[in-house]
Formats: sequence, C-alpha cells, structure tokens
Amino acid sequence: MTYEIQTQPLRLGVFTTASIVTIAEGRSLFASNGISVSVEEVAGSGAQKEGLRDGHFQVVHTSPDNIMQSRLNGDDVFVFFVLDSGLPQLLVGREGLTELSGAKRPRVGVDDPASGFAFVVYELLRGNGLDPDDCEIVSVGSSRQRLESLLSGEIDVGLLSAAMAGPVREGGLNVLANAAEAVPWFPGVAAATNRSVAEQQPELLTAYASALHEAMRWAQSPSNVDEAISLVALGAGLSRDEAAVVLQREAAARTRVLPDAAAASDAIAKVAELRQRYTGVKVEGAFDDAWMRAIESSAE
Repeated sequence: MTYEIQTQPLRLGVFTTASIVTIAEGRSLFASNGISVSVEEVAGSGAQKEGLRDGHFQVVHTSPDNIMQSRLNGDDVFVFFVLDSGLPQLLVGREGLTELSGAKRPRVGVDDPASGFAFVVYELLRGNGLDPDDCEIVSVGSSRQRLESLLSGEIDVGLLSAAMAGPVREGGLNVLANAAEAVPWFPGVAAATNRSVAEQQPELLTAYASALHEAMRWAQSPSNVDEAISLVALGAGLSRDEAAVVLQREAAARTRVLPDAAAASDAIAKVAELRQRYTGVKVEGAFDDAWMRAIESSAE
C-alpha cells in the first residue's frame, strides 16, 4: 500500500526565479517540509504588492525596500527570511553607451522610482559620476521588461539580473556597474509575507524558509556542484553550460551565505538608511526575525 504525502500549497511571486528555488524543488525539499510551491513570475513590484494584499501570494521574493514602500502605504507586510547578501544585479547600458560619466540626461529604467532597487541604481549612477537628478527616471517594470526596453532603445540604462548577462552580450549591451560591489550588504534572496499569513499559517513560512536554508547548505558543498547544475538546467530549461554560468554569476555576487537573524536585521536596516537618504523617510518594522531565529535554534 502506498500513501500520498499531503502538502500545503504555497504561492510564490518572483521577478525571476532564483536558482535556489529550482534546486529546492528538484531535490524535493519543499515536499519533504510539507509544502508544494507554485512559482509565478510577475512583471513588477506592483503585481507583487497587490498579490500579497489580496492573498494571491503567501510569499514573494523582493527587495526589502519594496516592503518598506508597502508599509508606508498601509500594508502590514514584512521580510521573514534572508538567504544571502550580495545583489546579483548589473547596471547595463544600451548599445553604444559604454560609460555613464558625461552622458546627457540618459533615460534610466527602474521598476518603481520610489522603491525596489531604484535607490541602488541611484547609488550606482553617483558612483559612476552621474547625478540621478540629471537623468530621466522611467518606470519600466521587472528585469525582463527592462532588458526588452534596453534592446529596443526605449531606455538607455537599466538594472538587470546577472542571470541575463547572456542576452546582454548577444544584444550588444554594455555592463556599466556591478551592484554587488557597490552595496555588498544588500540582501539577495529576501522572502516577505503579510501579517495575516504569519498569524494564520506560521508553519507555512517555517517550512518554506527551512527548505531554502537546506537547499543553500547543500548547494554550497563543492561535491554537489555537478548535480546542482543538472537541477538548474532541467528546472529552468537551460543547457548545462548555461546553468553553470547562472550559478557562477549568482555565487560571484554573494558576499554572505545564510546570515543569522542579527546579520539579516543589520542588512535590512542599511536598506532603510539608503531609502532615507533619498526620501527623508524612515521605515520601521520591515523585518520580523522570528522565523530565522527558529531555524538557528533547530540547527543547534
């Protein structure tokens, strides 16, 4: 007699699917933690915010700053898990634009000018001799939409996921700056939810965070590199060579893996400071460390 393992569904909203999610699924770590995860890639932070608000998503992977912006709008949302730090994002210029210094009012594409990675973009612009006030900031959407806008010439500059470096080269685009070097403390994979999910289904969040934590620990072992490449290739529909490059770029961007709750809290505080630098507004309550502390306790 066989018994079917009952799993609890979890809907996850992402901009692009992190390799660690693909690895966790491929190794059945979600199922072994009692959940089944359905991943939906969305076009921008607005869709994530709306999805959390109306219950379509229980969890999203997003910038902590998007969560801060939502809190300012009255949504009781927060980050509950930080997997790593080091932002695998590249500031990219359209074909023919090889440096920012001296560029005349370039059109800079962001998801949302007042949240997300926009403030990271502003830091990168300034670090390369261009004041954000001298640019035309354009709301475009997610990394995929920004790539399309760069290729079509609708924008001159945009922040793209490092996983898109292949299309960047093929499209004749130019890497202008590396976010991981400018803001090495910035959370990479940050999982967020809303208070109603946390109160009604806390075990769902524990299971999800535990599965990702286990997947990352497994993926960090050199002996598992070959299998990790195979899992990402199969799960993401890539060749093994393409999957290897994606994993290498993600690893190169990381400055810390599996931070503890204190380190995660410090990183999110720095995101809040970056936001305050450009807006003058300080946001509190964007991180609840209970789930990360629980993982730490179970590992002792």
